[in-house]
Amino acid sequence: MSHVFLLRHGLTVSYGCYCGSTDVALREEGWRQLWAAVDGYAWQRILSSPLRRCADFAAARRRERSSWMPRARVLPLWQELVTGNAADRVLMVRHGGPMRILWAKIISQPPTRLLEIEVSYAALWDTRALRSATTQ
Repeated sequence: MSHVFLLRHGLTVSYGCYCGSTDVALREEGWRQLWAAVDGYAWQRILSSPLRRCADFAAARRRERSSWMPRARVLPLWQELVTGNAADRVLMVRHGGPMRILWAKIISQPPTRLLEIEVSYAALWDTRALRSATTQ
């Protein structure tokens, strides 16, 4: 399995409002949050939501050395990564909802627990750490 990190987008220009599929941009503070979250990390691939609040950062980070692909569906993408090379380091820039869905899948929790999961702006999760924490 690829070594996957999940990153939620930073603050948007619509902070305080649920954006859903509305394509809104990041605030300057959101950009700073994201750059701070990934400082010191490197990935071979960066996958992101096609919405600007994720895709703009993924494209900017890509210019630093990674390959980038905008992707919309999180579960089919996850299945692809599960069978990937363990040496591959992959960053997925996503939204809070898809990150909660993946968290529940990784640690085998029912969907009824999704809203119990706090996903702050620019949260960076290491999926290996999530898995190992649940097996101890």
